[in-house]
Amino acid sequence: MSSFQGGRYEKSPVLVFDLGGTNARMAIADPREGKLLAVTRRPTCNFLNESDLDGDALLSGTIDALRDGAEELLDGRRPVAIVCGWPGPTTPQGLVMRSPTILGARHDHPFDARSALSRIWPDCPLVVHNDLTCAGYAYVGRGWEDFCIITVGSGIANKIFVDSRPLLGPGGRGGEAGHVTAWLPGDPAMSNLSPTIHLGDLASGRGTREVMRRYLAVHDPKDTSLSETSTSEDLGKAFLAGDPAAINIIGLVSSSVAHMIASIHGYAGTERFALTGGFATALGDRYRRMIVDRLPDFVWDLGQNWEDMVEIGADADGLEGAAVLAVRELVQMNASISAIGQTGVSASRVRVGIIGLGFVGATTFRYLAAEGCELIGFDIDPGARERANARFTEEIARDRVWQITDRPDDLAKTDILIVAVRIPSPSGDSASLRSVAEMLRKHGRDGQLVIIESTLVPGMTRSFARWMDRDRIEVCHVPERMRVGERDKNLAAVPRLVGGLTANATERSCRFFESVGIRPVPVAAPEISELSKLFENAFLTTNIALVADLTRIAHVLGFPAKEVTDAAATKPHGFMSFTPGPGIGGHCLRQDVDLLRTYGEGLDIDLPVFRGVARSARAMPDIVVDRLGRLISRAGGSLQGARVLLIGAGFKIGSDDATETPFLPIARQLTNKGASIGYLDPLIDDLTLNDKALLRLEPADIDSFRPDAIIILSGDPRLSLDQLRSTGALLLDTGGGAIMEGETRAAEKF
Repeated sequence: MSSFQGGRYEKSPVLVFDLGGTNARMAIADPREGKLLAVTRRPTCNFLNESDLDGDALLSGTIDALRDGAEELLDGRRPVAIVCGWPGPTTPQGLVMRSPTILGARHDHPFDARSALSRIWPDCPLVVHNDLTCAGYAYVGRGWEDFCIITVGSGIANKIFVDSRPLLGPGGRGGEAGHVTAWLPGDPAMSNLSPTIHLGDLASGRGTREVMRRYLAVHDPKDTSLSETSTSEDLGKAFLAGDPAAINIIGLVSSSVAHMIASIHGYAGTERFALTGGFATALGDRYRRMIVDRLPDFVWDLGQNWEDMVEIGADADGLEGAAVLAVRELVQMNASISAIGQTGVSASRVRVGIIGLGFVGATTFRYLAAEGCELIGFDIDPGARERANARFTEEIARDRVWQITDRPDDLAKTDILIVAVRIPSPSGDSASLRSVAEMLRKHGRDGQLVIIESTLVPGMTRSFARWMDRDRIEVCHVPERMRVGERDKNLAAVPRLVGGLTANATERSCRFFESVGIRPVPVAAPEISELSKLFENAFLTTNIALVADLTRIAHVLGFPAKEVTDAAATKPHGFMSFTPGPGIGGHCLRQDVDLLRTYGEGLDIDLPVFRGVARSARAMPDIVVDRLGRLISRAGGSLQGARVLLIGAGFKIGSDDATETPFLPIARQLTNKGASIGYLDPLIDDLTLNDKALLRLEPADIDSFRPDAIIILSGDPRLSLDQLRSTGALLLDTGGGAIMEGETRAAEKF
C-alpha cells in the first residue's frame, strides 16, 4: 500500500528508489523541492526469501519489484527523473559491483542496474547511486557538510561526506566498512568466530541474529524471552523491553560498531555521524547510547563532545536523499518545471554538452540555449557549477532544457561536445585538455562530434584525438572569438574558423554552426585554425604594446598619447586605431603571445618581436604610475603621502573579472611609493594586496576619503567625470571614462 501526502507536481514527479536487502522502498517526489509525495514498499527478492533462485533471477526479480511498486505510484504518469539507491558499491556508469544483501555469494560480476531500469523508462534521465550515498544527501539537504552516515540494517555500510560530497574514490568503492574485518569483543560467544569476519556479518541485523544464537548457546540465560528461533525483530523488541540477554547481545555488537566510528573519527577527524538503517532505527536511542559510551575506549579522548557526535536517523533517509539528488542533479539543472508534461522536447533538437563552464563555456551555453539546443554543462569545479546554476536559472528562458553535472557518463547523452577548458600556462601545458580526452575515452559515445573552442598551439587538436583514442568520435578545432562584456547574441556576428581532423568533422561542425546562426569558415587543417587564433591575439597584444611604447614618448614630451593616436586614426588606409590604456589583463592576450613565442622557440625559431611585446606589455602599469607622478609633481605635490582613488578594478571596461588586471600592479606601485589607496568598482567586491584587503569605497564615500588624485582605470558607470572633478583632486583618465557621463575635458588624458 502507498501513503499519499499530496503535492502540486503529481503529473510530472521525480521517481526515487531506496533498495535494501530486505525491503525495496520507492516514492514519487516534488521535482522542485524534493518533498516526498507518495511512498510504497515491496519485499526485496533476496537469497534468503527466494533460496531456489540463482543470482540472475534474483536481480530480475528485484527489478520487477521496483517496476511494480513504481507503476502503482505513477499510475500511468511519466517520471521527469529517476534516482535509484542500490545496496553495494556502484560506479558512475550505474554498474553495481556487488549486491551482497540481495545475492549473498551467488553473483560475482557487475550488474548494469542503470540499463535495466532504462529499459523500463527509456529516455528518462536516470542515475544509480549507492543506497547510502543517497541517504547521505538527505543530510546534505538539511545543511550538513562534513559527516559520516552509517547504515545498520540487513548489512552495514558507511559513507563519509566532505563539503557536502561523498568521498568515494576513483572507482566509487569508498564507504564499505561493513566489508572490513570487525573488531571482536572479548566474550565467550565470540570465541569461535573467524578473526577475519566482516563487520556486516557480525553487527548487522542478520549478523546480530547469529551472535544471539551463539550467546544463548554459550551463556544459557534463564531470564530472557529469546530463543534460537527468535528473529532480528524479536531481538529488537526484547532489547527495547529491557531483556537482560538482549541488552548484552546488542552491547556486544554495538561495541564493534563503536570501534568503526572511533576509527573513522581518529583517521579522518569526522565528528558527526548519522546512524540509519532498519535495525539501528528500530533499536533507537538506547542503541545510540551504547555506542557513544564505548567511543572513548577506542580513540584518544581530547575533549570531544561524544554525546553529540552520533545521532539516530530515519527509515526514510534513503528516499529523501534520492529526491534531493534528483532535484539537484536532474531537475533543477534541466527543463523548466512548468514545461514538463506540457510542451515536451522535440526529438530533432540537437543535444550539446559543454565541458568547462568558465567565461567561454558559460557564454556558449547561454547562446546555444537561446537557439534551442538541449544542453548539458560539465565542470569538475563545484564553484563553477554553482555559479552556472545560479546564472543560468536567472538568464535562460524557462522553456529551455539544460542541466549541469560533474558526472562524465552524462556526456554520453549528447550528440556534440564543446570543449572550453583553458590552457593554463605559457608552456602550453596540456594537462587539462588531456584529462578531458582521457575522460571521453572512457565515457564518450561512438558517433559524437567533439568541437574544441580552446586556444591551442598547433598540433594539439591532433594530440587530443590521439589521447582520446576513439576512432568513431570526430574532432574539430573551432576557436572562440569572444570579447568580454559583449552580449551573447553578438556571437552570431563573428564568423568562426572550423578546422576538422577529417573532412566529415569539418562539414558536421559547419552544419552545426550554421544551424545556430553562426557563419562557419572552413580551413584545411586544425593547425591553421590553431595558429590563426594565436595570431589574432598576438596582433592585438602587439599593437597594444606598440601604443604603450608610443605613450612613453608622448609623456616625456609633455602631452597625452591619446592626442597622437586620435590624430593618426584620421588616416583612412594602412592604419588600425589602438588607444592608450593602463595595461593588458584577462586570461588570453599576454598568455597567447607567450604561447606563440614558446612554441616558435620549440621549433628553433627566434622571435624577437614577441619577446619585446611581452616586455612592453608587462611594463604598461609603470606608465600609469609614472604619468600620475609627473602630473602631481607638476602641481607641486608628491606621491609620498598622497591619497589616490582608483576607479574600476576589472581587467577591462565592463568586466567583473580581475584576472591579471592592471589595477593590482598599479596599486602595488603606488603603495610602494607611499600613497594610500582606495578603489571603487560596482562589480568587484574584495581585492587584496600583500595579503591585506584594499579599501573599497562606495560613491557616497568619496568626499570623506578626500582623494588627492583619482585614476580612472576600467571606470564606474555610477559616477560622472564632473562629480569626480568636483572633489578638487587631480583626475587622470586612462580610458575607463568612456563609460562615465560628464565632460571629458574634466580629466587629464592619458
